[in-house]
Amino acid sequence: ILSLSSGGLSFLGNRYKLPGITEGEQLTLSSINFPQPLGTIDNLRLAVIYILDFHHNVRLSFGCEFRDIPNSLAEKIEDFVQYRLKDVNLDL
Repeated sequence: ILSLSSGGLSFLGNRYKLPGITEGEQLTLSSINFPQPLGTIDNLRLAVIYILDFHHNVRLSFGCEFRDIPNSLAEKIEDFVQYRLKDVNLDL
């Protein structure tokens, strides 16, 4: 995972393990674990918003937007991001 916000997340992955991923594609995040206080996020719908594909590299990144995220989870993610920023002295 490259980034996380209440609006979505971005990933870095091996291009050969992600064949055919396209912008606009709908995905389901089955389960992903974050450190506390966030913990596990599961069963969320995502839409691929962008793909950054540098052809000279084996890796590509792609950003996804959460679809139909519950407000309580969005707030929990926002709190987690603020917590992590404070943890590394980047309080915004």
